[in-house]
This record gives sequence, structure tokens and C-alpha cells, in this order.
Amino acid sequence: MSSAIAPGFMVLHSHRLENLRDVVLAWVRAYPIGPMAQERVLVQSNGMAQWLKAAMAAEPDAQVPGLGICAGVQTDFAARFFWQMYRVVLGADAVPKHSPFDKSSLRWRLLRLLPELVEREYFEPLKRYLHDDSDGQKRWQLACQLADLYDQYQVYRGDWLMDWRAGHDQLRLRAETAHDARELAEHQRWQAELWRLLNDDMHMADDSHRAAVHERFIQELAGDARPVGLPERIIVWGFSTLPTHYLDALAALARHCQVVLTVLNPCQYYWADLLKASTRGRHARKASLPLELATHEVAQHANPLLLAWGQQGRDYIGLLERIDQPEHYRPQVAAIGQRIDIFDETPADSLLTQIQQQVLNLTPLPEAAEQRVALVPNDASLRFQTAHSRLREVEALKDYLLDLLDTHRHDDEPLRPQDIAVMVPDIRDYAALIEATFSVPASSIGASSAQRQSPNLPYTLLDRPSSSTEPMLTALAWLMRLPESRCTATEIWDLLDVPAVRRRFDLKANDIAELRDDFDRAGARWGLDSRHRETWGVPANLAQNTWQFALDRLLLGFASGEQADTPQAFDSLMPSGRRGATEAQRLGPMARLLTQLSSWFEALLVARQGSDWVVLCQQLLVDFFDCQDDSEKLLMQRVQNALEAWQQEMHISSTDGTELAMALPLVVVREAWLARLDDVSMSQRFLTGNVHVATLMPMRAIPFRVVCLLGLNDNEFPRRQTPNDFDLLHAPALARPGDRSRSADDRYLFLEAILSARSHVLISWVGRSARSNAEKPPSLLVAQLRDYLYRGWQFSDPSLSTITTEHALAPFSPRYFQGHQAASFAAMWRAANDYVAPSQQQPIAIASDELGARLPLSELMYFYRSPARYFYRQRLGVVFAEADVISPDHEPFEVDHLVRHQSIEALLRSVQQDQPEQALATAVAERVGRGEWPLAGFAEPAQAQLKATAEAIELLSEDWLSQRALAPIAAAYTQHLADGSEFEVYADIHGVRETSAGQQILWVPHASKLLNDNGGVKRREKLWPLWLQQLLLTLSGHPVAVSVLCPLGVIDWAPVELADAQIYWRDIVQAWRDGQDHALAFDVAVAAAYLTRPTAKNKDTDQTLACEKAAREAYEGSEFGDNNFAPITKPPMAMLWPDYAALSASNELAHYRDSLVSAMIYHIEPERREWAESSR
Repeated sequence: MSSAIAPGFMVLHSHRLENLRDVVLAWVRAYPIGPMAQERVLVQSNGMAQWLKAAMAAEPDAQVPGLGICAGVQTDFAARFFWQMYRVVLGADAVPKHSPFDKSSLRWRLLRLLPELVEREYFEPLKRYLHDDSDGQKRWQLACQLADLYDQYQVYRGDWLMDWRAGHDQLRLRAETAHDARELAEHQRWQAELWRLLNDDMHMADDSHRAAVHERFIQELAGDARPVGLPERIIVWGFSTLPTHYLDALAALARHCQVVLTVLNPCQYYWADLLKASTRGRHARKASLPLELATHEVAQHANPLLLAWGQQGRDYIGLLERIDQPEHYRPQVAAIGQRIDIFDETPADSLLTQIQQQVLNLTPLPEAAEQRVALVPNDASLRFQTAHSRLREVEALKDYLLDLLDTHRHDDEPLRPQDIAVMVPDIRDYAALIEATFSVPASSIGASSAQRQSPNLPYTLLDRPSSSTEPMLTALAWLMRLPESRCTATEIWDLLDVPAVRRRFDLKANDIAELRDDFDRAGARWGLDSRHRETWGVPANLAQNTWQFALDRLLLGFASGEQADTPQAFDSLMPSGRRGATEAQRLGPMARLLTQLSSWFEALLVARQGSDWVVLCQQLLVDFFDCQDDSEKLLMQRVQNALEAWQQEMHISSTDGTELAMALPLVVVREAWLARLDDVSMSQRFLTGNVHVATLMPMRAIPFRVVCLLGLNDNEFPRRQTPNDFDLLHAPALARPGDRSRSADDRYLFLEAILSARSHVLISWVGRSARSNAEKPPSLLVAQLRDYLYRGWQFSDPSLSTITTEHALAPFSPRYFQGHQAASFAAMWRAANDYVAPSQQQPIAIASDELGARLPLSELMYFYRSPARYFYRQRLGVVFAEADVISPDHEPFEVDHLVRHQSIEALLRSVQQDQPEQALATAVAERVGRGEWPLAGFAEPAQAQLKATAEAIELLSEDWLSQRALAPIAAAYTQHLADGSEFEVYADIHGVRETSAGQQILWVPHASKLLNDNGGVKRREKLWPLWLQQLLLTLSGHPVAVSVLCPLGVIDWAPVELADAQIYWRDIVQAWRDGQDHALAFDVAVAAAYLTRPTAKNKDTDQTLACEKAAREAYEGSEFGDNNFAPITKPPMAMLWPDYAALSASNELAHYRDSLVSAMIYHIEPERREWAESSR
């Protein structure tokens, strides 16, 4: 040890981490350690370690002077450091390198011992828990929970373990008094017995658990001889709390080392015990406090935030008071111009600094309203925000941060992204949202800032688990769950989205889209094959919709080559795909993948010895991953290292250092291996120069200029952790100062987060339901803080409206872009709000001679399906892609609409061939062969329903079949329009038959349900093409009636008079001509809904409002209806007319409704004309 480094225990207190940094650096600078020695620093998080290293590395002449270099500094977590010290002091031979009683090793021994123990005395509670553990999962979970429990006992209740080892089944109330204890209850004795068995199982001369080693360590250091290898100085940096176990070890080390312990103490007065004055005298008792207080009087004399949230800090300071002797080192610190208690009041010029000062001074709430603190004008230091979802929280956060960066960009010290910390209770809930919101869209890369959708915010997600960020690890986790997986379409394609997996099976990224489309069409839904499905309780030999079924269909399609329009089944399997040799090459890799998955499904079901599992897991990595990129190779090395560490862990846990003699199920191997990939290490990067996003722990107490706390929802923060019912640490009357509690930890974290902010704090929660807009309460801590502010400051209302922002449901709400409260930096939403739609479209005129003189009837029908889409496609060349249909991950349980429609069409065709029974069987067989028909018992009602439909069609078709079929009629008619143009519409029309009386009828079989259960007509837009055919036939000299054969009946209507047909046809062609110059604000379905609303029941009342409502629901969709058929869901109608009001504003809808559709409606249903006229 350097002569300048005197051993001793020094404790530094301050409410600001920067003050502690200055004192520690001054001390290190004044008393440097030896040139070959290492500065040992204990930290509670990686963030704290890197913050201190950055402070040390700062230049000596910097604004915040550092040491100029950070070399020879080793940072450690406390548990690892103290075990190293045990080995240094007691000897490497006496203390193993890895403790066999560590949680990671102890669980394996417990896993081995539990089956033997449950039959012994005292272990009846464990036997009851494990009685139905068929797969070993409950035994593994219990082993992990017990290992964690005994690990906690070693740290917080070492005296219990020592007593249990000595045969005393008792629980000490205080560690130092063995007589002050209570006996273990009968149902708790198994814990003491199990602890003795675990010790006996090790066959070691000395107990090697942490509590026993710690006791020998304290005894060894009590002597004057300094053990070789101890560090010269130990800096304990930034801990919010430490167990008594570690404080005792530090005090013992201080006899031979210099220990510098820093305490971030939020209050300058003594507050560890407010009921009575301190006997130690380190910190003064506040003068306004009585010497003694009753419990109920404390709230009147102390700060409410410290009382409510400060239990952890209170206990820690109380524990330090036992071993702290400030008179021994105060002069040495003063000699270098520093203090051991650095509590300097800063100007309270904002609400945030006022809160911090009141905590520092232990200030209670004022008794009278007039004593409340006045608000600082235009203060934005503390803000609350509520949103309707986590996504809206993040979107609002981005705007808030961009506004702060913009506001402070001209300050003497401009605000930088690295000055901002965003903390959330669980990073997994927010990581994807942060990435989606903060990242620059691909379309704006290379664009100017004005063209970007929103400015970029550089960010770093600090403690996100690797398993949730690396696709390769996600794929590995899925493969290790293969026996429990249904192998759905989504899962298999997600697996192939991983580049390393694709390379292993010789597939390229552009192959996947084609393969996905092929297998989707071939019916792949879930299950590798029928044997795989049997493990899920599916009856044997049901291969339909499995991956093997789809592969067989695709291979059959390739083998059969190009076929006719009606492919033939082979062994009840319908071919699919029918691609050429080049496209079929992709099927080979897919076949290999499915074979590998089937093979590994069988292999992973078998329980094995640990060493066999290691070999098998290594082979799995080889079979499924081909890593070529450096990042992939590095990640694969981590996976391999985790596998080796797991194997070493099992060896450590054995009594002789060899493999545990037990067969392990897959669930144990998977959790033990993959969990190690998320272990926190000192190599993780923090303080990267971007906005820091993490959970609260990694950045705990680190000072930032801006601190944002998101996700502070009720029942989510403080985080809840229900202790096991056998956890004696949480038993009544057994708690001790320094015990860890998730709830108390989160409360102190919240206090530290507020105190660590230097200029701004944002507190956010989901305060409204996205469905009902109902109010949702924030976290209890937020509610306490808001109540504290209202009672301590001069706010006008309890809602704190002046510092609270309630965000709108959508980021494009006009309020973000209007007035003085504009608060969005999203350029795309501003453009949308600034856009003023023209009152009417500007026509793009086209000369009639450019359109051609002849018009196929099919073109006219296509126009009326969607006039707006026709205009965009034919005139502007704009094609709107159809939305991708995502197939479900399950086999069909009922016949869907498309399959039902196709099956009925097949039945209608078969009626003409007089083979209805054969057609029914063929229709079902084809659907089964395509994987479109329900399986097993689900098929029976579907087939019965189809059979009933076939019988109904056969009965309804008697009139149709009794009439003589005519040859196709070549119909044509030339229409002259008002502008002098003329157009000939022509078509060959099939389906005209002639009755015995010589009447011609256009028979049209239609698979759609055009009649309701009462026989009324519905979906009249489906009749529009038939109406056009009837008019063209009439104009061509063939006045025909129309009969529409559909599953529920026949719809008949009479021929049209020639004069009427000429009028109707003129309007129809004129509307088509108008639609060449601009998109018509018209839709047949919407018009039909309006016209068919009046009925016989309400014909005597004004039905205008009812008609408007029916048309609106037809256009926009109904809350209780099927919105898939609403025209607004089909572009470009939603773009041009976002709602029914916009569609009907130009009066085009009313004009074409009354001139076109009304003619068809009133001709087919003459009574509606009377109803409509009488209701006006």
C-alpha cells in the first residue's frame, strides 16, 4: 500500500452527485494510489460506472475538472467484488472461484434433490405442489424460486442460515441477538431441513455458503495483519442502499484498506429517525423539529415526499450511522479544501428547484392556504402529460423534446440529446414505440429537413434484452420451443425472415414473398404434418392444411405441369402452383426446412443428460444458422459462450465437479441456456451521446438536464412483486432495516429521478381510454406528487391544469397546428391540416373521338363498379393495389364466403348438366383437396348446409330447365349524346331462354345471397349488371324479362318498355361519358341503400333522415355491420370523399341516384315508387 493511502472508512454525503464527484476526484488527485495498483470502484449500475469514468477522464482544465485520464480503474458489482475479497482474505483454496451456493448453481442441486426430499418428513408442502408435475416444469420453477430465496437469505439473513446449520430451527428478530428469536412454525421447518441437506450434500469441511464465508472473512480481518492482495482503495459509488451484510464487510476491509463511500442524501438534516434526535451527531436535527415526536405528528414537521418515498434511503442512512466515525476523516478532507457533507442551496427559481429545495430542507406543507408558494411565471420546469395509449405518449414525448431542444438551442450551454434521459418501468413496453417514433423514415433519408415527415431524434435504448432485439435469438428461442409450437404460417415465415436461417437453406430474401404466396394458396396453416398434429390432440391422418399437405400440393402442381382450367385431383389432393422449373427450385429448400423441423421436433422431446444436451444444441445451431456477417458471428459466439457457461454451472453445482447425473427435460435446458443471453455485464454501453432511453435502474440518480418518466400508470408503477408464501423475509414482524422491497425501491427511484433533474421533468401516463375516452388514474406516486403540489403551491385547481397537458387521441388533431398552442413538429400532419380540399374537382376534359366509337358492355359494367376508381385507372393510369389478405394461422372451422360462393357456383353449373349429387360430392372433394373445407366434425354442418342449398337450387331450377335455351344474342345499340357524340355498346349475351308461350327470359344463376330470410331483395347493386344487359337486349329488339336464380329463391321482373329503355340508356351512357372527364361522386350501392329505405310500414312519414342514414352506413360502414363492403374502404373514394357528407356535397350522388338507380329499383320493385312518393 502506498504510504499516502491510510486505511479507514470515509462516508461522503451530498444531495447532488456532481458534488460527490468533485470531492472524490479531489481526494484521488490528492492521494493517488501506487502506479501498478488499481482503483476499485463498486457501482450499482453500468450507467453509474460510465458516468464516473467520464468524469475521471475529463481534462484537468475543463469546466468540470477531471483527472485527464481514466486508467487503472476497475468497476464491479457488489456481489462479485465481495466474493473476490473473500478469496483474497481466506485463500483461493478455502473459497472456490464460484460459490456452489450461488443462485445459478444452487438451482441445479435443488433440481436433483427435490424428488428425493418430497417423501421425507417436513416436506409435505413441496410434495403437494409437485404432485402433478409430469414434464418437470414445476420442479424447475420451484428449484429456481428456492435458489433465489436462499440467495436472498445469504445476503439479508445470514444469521438464520447459521442457526439452521447448527440445528436451531428459529428466526432471529435481530442478527446480533440469538436469544431474541421465534421458533419456526411446523409448516416452515422444511426450509431449515432443506438448508442442512444442501450443506451436507457438498461434503465440504467448512461451510462454503456466503453467510459462513462472510463470518470467517470478518474474523480474519479483525487481526492486525494485512492480507496480501487487498486493494489500496475501494470507492463505493452512488449506491442508494446496501445490505448490512456488505456494510459490515466494508467496515472490516477499512481496517486494512481505504474505503470511500458516497451517499446521495436528499436531505441535509438528520432524517433517518424523525421521532427522536440522533446520538451520533453527523447531521443536525432540524431546529424546528421537537426533540421527540409522536408518530402521528411527523407529517406536520417533515417533507411529505421524504416520508412517503424515502424509506429505503432512511434505512440506509440509519445503517451507516452505526459504523460511521466522521471525526476520524473530516480534517483530512478539509485539508484538501473539501467537505464531507456538501449541501449547498441553489437558487429556487423554478417549480422543480423549489421541490428539490423543500426536500433538501425537510420542509413540511404549509398549514394555511395563504402560506403556499407562489408559482414562477412562465415556468416549464415540471410538466405532466396524459395520452390515450403508449404510442401517443411517445409521440407527444418526441414533440416535447424537440420543442425543448429548439427553445434552448441559443443558450450559453445549448441543450443536447445526451442531456436527456427517458425512463420507463419496463423497456419492453416502449422499445418498439421509441424506434418507430424517433427514427427517421426511410423515405426521408437524404431529404432536406423541410421535406422530412418529422425531425430526427438520436436515441439509444440502453438496457433492452438482447433476446427481444436480435432476430436470430428470437429464432433460436422459437426452435427451442418447437415441441410446444403449432408451427403456424406466421411462425415459419418469421423464422425465414432471419438472414442466417435463409442462408442455411439456400434461400434469398426475394424468394420468401413468392414462397409465402405459394404456400398460402396451397393451404398451409399450421402443423408440420398429421403426426405433428396428433401431439395437439387432433385425430390421426388429418393432414389437411399442414405444411406437408401444402408442399405435396405444390409438388403435384409442378409434376402435373400446365393443366386445363379444371385441374384433376390425385389421391384426393388438388394440384397447386403449376410453376415452371425455375420457380419450383424454391420448393427444395422448403422441403429440407420442413424435414429438419420434423426431425428436431422428435429429438427435442427426449430428456437427456446435460452433456448430451450441449452436443445437441450445438448441432441445432449448425443445422439452422449460417452466420457470415461479423455481427452474426459475434452473436453466435455469445450463444456458444452461454452454452458453455451453462455446462460449467452444472459442474459447479455437483459435489465432485462432474456432470449432474440426471436427465433434463427441454423446458429446463431452454430456460437455463437462453436466460444467460440477457445477463447484464459491465461491457454494455451507456452515455452514448444520444437521448438515453432505459428503465429507471440503469440511470438511477445520474444527473440529467431533462428527465422524462413515461408509463407511470396505476397498477404498473410502483411495480408489484408478489412474494412466495414461503418467503420468510416478508413475513410479519420479521422485516429489518435495509431489506429490499420492489415497492419501496420504486418509490425511492421516483424520488431520485425528480431530484436528479437539473432543469426539466416530464411525467407521463396513459390517462384516457382509447376506446371510451374514460379517465384512467395515474400511479399512486404521481397522484401523491400532484396532491403535494396543489397543497404546497398556489395552483388554482386540483387538476393542475397550468402544468398538465391532455393530449388528443390522434397526432393529427387540428389543435396541434392552430393558435398559440401549436405543439407538433410532424410536417406531414401539418400539411394535412393546412390542406384545403377544393369545393369541386377540376375536370380533365377528353374529346369524344379519343374515346372510340364502340364500347363493350363489360367496360360499362366495370365503370359502374366504381366510377372513381375507373377514372383514376383509365384516365390517369393510377392503379390502387388491393390490400394484402393475411391468411389465418388455423384450419377452416367453417366455410368462408368465397368458398361458399365458389361451391354454389359449381352447383348452379351442375344443374344444367342434370348431375346435382355428383356435383355436390365433387365440389366438397375439390375444396378438401385445396384445404378450404372444415375438418372432422366441423365438416358435417358445412356439408349439410351445402346439400340443403343444392336441393333448393334443384327445386328452384325446374322452370329454368323446362325452357328452351337460345343461342347467344349479339346485342348492340348506338347512343347519341347531346354533344353530338355517339357510342355503340355491344355484347354477346348468354342465358336467354324461351318459354312455351314464346316469351324470352334472361336467366342468370347467381351464387350471392340476393334475398333475405323473408324473401325481400337485398344487395341490389349486384342486380345492376343484369339491368344493363336487359336494357341492351331491349334496345336490340329482344324485350326480355329477367329471372335471377339464387340459393334462396328466384327474383323475377318484367320486360322494359322500349321508350323507357331508351331514356334509361341515354342517362347511363351519358354518366359514363361524364365519368371520363372527372371522378363521379357516385356509387350504386350507396344510391340503392338510400332508395330502398322507405317501406310499407313507414310509407306515410318523411323518410329523408332515415334514407340519409342508410346511405351513410352503406358508404362509411356500420358499427354493427360488415365494413368490408363499404365503398369508403376502397380507394380512391376515401381519399376524395372521406365521409358521406363530402360524397353528397356536390349533388352528383343525388343526380345519378335519381336518374339511374331509381329506374332499376322502381322497375324491379314497383311498390317502392309508391312508398317513396307517399313518404315525401
